[in-house]
Amino acid sequence: MKTRDSFVSNSSSSSFIIVGERASMLELTEKDIEGGLIAIGKYLGEGLDVFPVSTMGMLKFIQDYPGPFVLYKNAKRHTDSDMLEIDIEGPCTVVGGSADQSNSWDIDRLFVNYKYLIEETAKEQLKERYK
Repeated sequence: MKTRDSFVSNSSSSSFIIVGERASMLELTEKDIEGGLIAIGKYLGEGLDVFPVSTMGMLKFIQDYPGPFVLYKNAKRHTDSDMLEIDIEGPCTVVGGSADQSNSWDIDRLFVNYKYLIEETAKEQLKERYK
């Protein structure tokens, strides 16, 4: 039997650990993006959608459709190639798991991965409008 002391990964997913402070979505600003804002979304098939929130557009989308997302501010993502050395100052949470490689790295990919949220909202709005 083979054993491994580090993270385990395959071609379509990778292991991760996030160290950061769990954030309230509505209180986040551009300053939080600059300080390191990481989102964990839905399971995409080979792992979770784990991605940095790099623009205000991405943050606004997540705030408008908060259901599947958990956000961490002042966060750093460690992958299977990192040496895990954590210097903690203040409150923090440590989260780990397997991340899909088709993550929402930009606003376009965020729309692709979560278009069902937009469609569901539009459907409900149209139902209400045409009652």
